[in-house]
Amino acid sequence: MTFSTQETNFVRQQVGLVTLPDGILRAITADTNDYLRLSLSSDGATIATVMQMPVRDIYLASGEKPDSSDMKQVTSGDPMTAISWASDGSLLAEHVPDIQFVAPDGTVKGAITSDKESSAFEPHGCSDGHVVVARGVLKTVSVNIWRIEANGSGLLRLSDGKDDEFPRCSPDGKTVFYLDMPAKALKRVPIDGGKSQAVTGAFVEANGGFDIARDGKTAVVGSYDFKVERPNISLVSLDSGEILRTLDYDVRHSGRLQFSPDGKGIVYPVQEKGVDNLWLQPLDGSAGRQLTNFTALRIYSYQWSPDGKSLALIRGDSPSDLVLIQNQKK
Repeated sequence: MTFSTQETNFVRQQVGLVTLPDGILRAITADTNDYLRLSLSSDGATIATVMQMPVRDIYLASGEKPDSSDMKQVTSGDPMTAISWASDGSLLAEHVPDIQFVAPDGTVKGAITSDKESSAFEPHGCSDGHVVVARGVLKTVSVNIWRIEANGSGLLRLSDGKDDEFPRCSPDGKTVFYLDMPAKALKRVPIDGGKSQAVTGAFVEANGGFDIARDGKTAVVGSYDFKVERPNISLVSLDSGEILRTLDYDVRHSGRLQFSPDGKGIVYPVQEKGVDNLWLQPLDGSAGRQLTNFTALRIYSYQWSPDGKSLALIRGDSPSDLVLIQNQKK
């Protein structure tokens, strides 16, 4: 079986053995790779499994080049899985089970750490200096939205669902938006705590995600057109919850969408021949265009700085190998 152990804070999918009839779980692997599928030989002596070795690094573009061709890799070898900006200009990097504060040159300045029974991920920096995260807790077997001070103190749970993810603060820092994953719903809650409310009745796809416009009036969500049975994009009023208009994706879309820094378009990754680039879809109906010109790697997370000039991304790949694990009898 594959499992996530308490010792690894739900970080990696490892291989383990459950003995019968006592039901004791014993780890067979304990490393930084993921083991995705497995099969067992008829004599029970050999396990075949797919080992995935994730590569996830931070890249940063200053904004001086429209196509981000000035982008530089600022971390290497220590996988990061999501990126955001803190109010002080540093980067918030998901380094499960912790959140790291990373300077633009790649230097780790500090971290919000987790204990063995929890794991913090999907960080988002708020304009008032707060940090909001999705946090999994082993005891309750749940994932909720939490608010944390930048120094790691003042932990406050904001949502109470079974699987709440992808928090984002409103531009004024007073509200936190997130996805209720089982309900496929966009919800909001006051940043100081209170009752969560659904923003809209629109079906929200996790793969498309959502974003909040810089004026705080509109959300864009990855939705689904059930009539034609394909994903699409919906612009939603945050006052009424009504869908203002829908747009079609580029057929190569791959990843979560965001508003462009000027608010005049929607941005999302597109994939061609195994390579991801950012694509801009203008809201005025004009033709979309590619923003970046990468020739390798996937895009796993991206966000513009609060001033809309710099762009941070997590880029990488997931090479895999077939591995045989054998029982060595003495």
